Amino acid sequence: MYIGLMNIDEWYAATVGDDSENAVAARAGIQQRTLNGQRRRDALSIETVVAVAHAYGADLIRALEIMGVVTAEDVARHGIRGALADATDADIMEEIWGRLQRGEAGPEITGEEPDAPVDPPTPIRGPNDGPKRGPDREIPDWAADVAADDPRDDPHGL
Repeated sequence: MYIGLMNIDEWYAATVGDDSENAVAARAGIQQRTLNGQRRRDALSIETVVAVAHAYGADLIRALEIMGVVTAEDVARHGIRGALADATDADIMEEIWGRLQRGEAGPEITGEEPDAPVDPPTPIRGPNDGPKRGPDREIPDWAADVAADDPRDDPHGL
């Protein structure tokens, strides 16, 4: 099976170089007869590929991708998860803060709908910005009672 420009037999040849099947089997800790049979049938098993990759320090994930066991998307997801697992809390917070500052944070962080229009910020009201008396605005009864009890209204503090 070809993935990219290499199949598993080409991966094997590139990995073991000029080593004989006997030397490869001994180094990988597998039976020579098993390796010979699989090579003759052009059908290396996953177990054999894992053993050879480990024995030769080859990229096992790439070999499994060439075999069609994992996809490039599987590898990408694994890479992201691995990087996150290795990151410190400070690294993660720094990345989130940077995304917020650059306006690149996703809706999971901002709480906004992805395509929702952004409402202008609500102005912060000061102490004198409350409801005003007038025909279109009334102060509720309870607010008038609270205002009457406000000690700031008594200049002598009594």
